[in-house]
Amino acid sequence: MWKVSWFCIICISLWSCKDEGSAHQGTHSNSKTEIIKIYNAIQDGNGYKHGDLLYVEKNIWNKGQKSETHYLNPDNSLKGKEIQKFIGNDTLSSGADYFDSTGKLLSYYRFIYHNSGKKTSSEAFDGSTNEVLRFEKYTYDHNGFLASKTIVDQNFYPSRKYVFTNDFYGNVTEMFILNENQDTIGKETYKIMQYDDEKQWLEKWGFVNDTPKTYYQRVFEPLK
Repeated sequence: MWKVSWFCIICISLWSCKDEGSAHQGTHSNSKTEIIKIYNAIQDGNGYKHGDLLYVEKNIWNKGQKSETHYLNPDNSLKGKEIQKFIGNDTLSSGADYFDSTGKLLSYYRFIYHNSGKKTSSEAFDGSTNEVLRFEKYTYDHNGFLASKTIVDQNFYPSRKYVFTNDFYGNVTEMFILNENQDTIGKETYKIMQYDDEKQWLEKWGFVNDTPKTYYQRVFEPLK
């Protein structure tokens, strides 16, 4: 079960800033750098503590919009970078380009929105061949927070689904991973230990089968 929960590292950007179009961005989100670090959790006597750093994600926000995401290795070297694309004075990104550490375009994305401003789907293409790689579809709960993300392959068959339970402030408290048959193959629950003044999580533990597996840390810094 724990092997499956490593999907949480891959899809951490789904909920880190609720960038699919949440109802809450926070008053300090106009221009900032958001840094998320994920560690493994290890036993420490009768308790537990965080161990090695596994993953770092850095989100850059300009005027309330996320403009870049940098994916970093534990040694702080760049793994990849996603750049949002805005047309004219649009406040919603029309898509994004994903580059590797050398600056090579690996893939690009096109986004589709509902009239409410919520992102409803995206299309991913190979950066070299323009071949369709996959589609993604999003749904939201009654508070406007991301409730599910379904990944559909190029043949239009659902291959993976992530389902999220959110608290009143949009913090994810549970994540379920479903396979192509809609069977649950993974689940991670979250215990939030620290919030900021806007009730966004700053520190939390991820549990699999009631055992702590990951420790998450998030900080906000002024945009330089």
